[in-house]
Amino acid sequence: MEKAQTVRASIRKFAENIINTEPRVDILINNAGATGLGNKHTADNLQIGMQVNHFGPFLLTCLLVGKMKKTAPSRIIMISSLLHHCAKFDIDNLNCEKKFSESQVYFCSKLANVMFALELAKKLKGTGVTVNCVHPGLVYTRTWKFLPDSLQPVLKFILKVFFKSEFEAAQTPVFAALDSHLDEVTGQFFCDCQVVTPSHKALDEKLAKKVWEKTELLVGLKPEEKDF
Repeated sequence: MEKAQTVRASIRKFAENIINTEPRVDILINNAGATGLGNKHTADNLQIGMQVNHFGPFLLTCLLVGKMKKTAPSRIIMISSLLHHCAKFDIDNLNCEKKFSESQVYFCSKLANVMFALELAKKLKGTGVTVNCVHPGLVYTRTWKFLPDSLQPVLKFILKVFFKSEFEAAQTPVFAALDSHLDEVTGQFFCDCQVVTPSHKALDEKLAKKVWEKTELLVGLKPEEKDF
C-alpha cells in the first residue's frame, strides 16, 4: 500500500483538491526544472530529478485532464529546454535503473517533457484542450546554485550578462498560455514566441509511446484515472 506522504500521494491529494474546489481549470503550466539533486530516490522509489522534472508533472497533468476537458477550452503548457537535444536517452534507464549522470537526468527529463506534450496533444485532439511545449531560454535563476562555490563569482557574471532574467524568460510561456491566436494550436514546441522543431528523438513516436507506458507504471497511474 502506498504511504500517505509519498510524492505520488501528495500529487493525487493536490489534484483531488483542485478538482473538488475549483469550478474550472483553464491553464496548467508545468514549470519544474530542478537539477543538482544527486542520485537520491523518493519514498516511491523514483529518482528525485526525474520525479521533479518529469514523473510529477506527468501524473499531475493526467489527473487534471478530465477537469480541463469538462471546462474547455483550456491549455496545458510543458516547460522544457533546448537542452533536450543533449539527451542520451535509454528507455531502460528512465528511472536511473542502470546508471546515473546529473546532467543526463536533466537532459532526459526535458526530452521526456517534450515527448509527453506531443503525445498528449494527439490524445486530446478535438477535445478543446491544447498541449504545447516551451523553451523559456537560459535563465538566471537559483537553479545554478548547485555548482561549486569556486565557480559562483564567474558564473554570476556570465548569468547576468548573457542569460535571460526571470521576467524575460516568462514571456514565451505566457504567450503560449494566453495568446488568442493559439486557441487551436497544439502539439508545438515554442522558443522566443516562435514555433521551432524539437530534436529528432522528441519526434520519435515509438519511443514516446514507450516512455509514456513506462512512466504510467512508475507513477502508478490507474485505468480509472485516465481520461484521454
